[in-house]
Amino acid sequence: MAKCDGLPVRIGFLGLFECVASVGLADSARRAAGLPMADGHFAWAAEVRKTLPPEVRRVVHMLAAHEQRLNFPLTRIQADCPHTEIVYPGMHSDVGGGYGLGTQGRSPSDGELLSQAALLHMHKAARIAGVPLLDPLRMRGDLLKDYALDKDLAASWNFYMRQASADHLAEQTSRGTGLPAPLQDCRSHDALVRLHMRLYYDFRRAHLGPTPGNRPGFWIWPKASPNAQEREDIDSYNALLLGDVRRLGSIKPDLPCNHLLGEMLARRPPMPPAMPHPSQRQLPRQLMRAQDQEWMAWALDVMQGKRRVDGDGHYYLIGRYMHDSLAGFYLLGYTTREEKSETLLALVEKKARGEALNAHEAEVVTNYNRISPTNAAVKKAIQKRIDDKNDIENAQYADLTAVLKAREEYARTGVFDTDENRAIDESGIFPVLKDGDAEE
Repeated sequence: MAKCDGLPVRIGFLGLFECVASVGLADSARRAAGLPMADGHFAWAAEVRKTLPPEVRRVVHMLAAHEQRLNFPLTRIQADCPHTEIVYPGMHSDVGGGYGLGTQGRSPSDGELLSQAALLHMHKAARIAGVPLLDPLRMRGDLLKDYALDKDLAASWNFYMRQASADHLAEQTSRGTGLPAPLQDCRSHDALVRLHMRLYYDFRRAHLGPTPGNRPGFWIWPKASPNAQEREDIDSYNALLLGDVRRLGSIKPDLPCNHLLGEMLARRPPMPPAMPHPSQRQLPRQLMRAQDQEWMAWALDVMQGKRRVDGDGHYYLIGRYMHDSLAGFYLLGYTTREEKSETLLALVEKKARGEALNAHEAEVVTNYNRISPTNAAVKKAIQKRIDDKNDIENAQYADLTAVLKAREEYARTGVFDTDENRAIDESGIFPVLKDGDAEE
């Protein structure tokens, strides 16, 4: 038995939410560039794939059915002790938590976060396993608020699960695999993900095209209004999805899966002699894999309505509470208030040095020069950092003590505080960031 300071250690219950790893090259590199070893589990992340030690007595792992695994490769549990993995509807942070209130127009209150369902279930599992957590009936104040579950979310969850159960039975019946087994008896992770993705694809199919207001139809679902940046992100990825469906749909529908690659290559424009961008290579490489061929052909059938779900009970949970993780996934550009503040400071300094700005950067600096004279909070926040950096520069011509003192002072006060970040974010300096604006 493991020991800590001479005392035996035993872990009676290990509760895990959506364990993923993207250390080194993620799974997207394997799909896009054909690198078989790329799966996100490099360096220390390789350790998490090992069997858990015998000191762990019970494990519960909650998995997201709808996450884009190219970005967040899943780490399944390996353990000799009793362990359970449960597949939940939602994206990575819809299960493990992390989405802010009102993000993408969803969940304006704590009780409306989709992750509350997994939180409550894990709390119950931990108590059953003997973890001395507080009984929900005895919770008060802020703690009770943290564990709240909105009644509309609960109803939407039940609608979704009833639809999933009905669709699961219908699919088994259509395949003629014998007496249909209920959904709760399904023990196949791949089968469960496929079931949940079928409901998700069906929802996206119904809301993929533009509505009369030139907005995707799923804007009818959120309770709150997404901000301009979120609308741009979701609209742009909705357009990409529509393009993918149309491109795959242009292939002859009667071709078997193993002929999809040849048909796609015949229709694809010739690549330039230089190394192609990964996005140009990803689809052909995926079509080389039989598993990907079958999945894409199946998904295309759902998106084209050939495998339509009988019912719409899943619409409420997906449309009102589930986020679009792909639209919210940034490789480049700023995403938080803190990053906006640091970006603004860097661009103002870049302009002062006479360095060239791209169109988006120039727009940010122009907006700052226009807004800062009448926005004292923004002007003071930026100018203070510039002055402090100048003090460090000037101290270099004095003595070492002055240099160290100036650097110590900047380390203490150089970080933008909450009020400064809010003032900069709400000033209107930053225009909506589009995919082409992020400097690679």
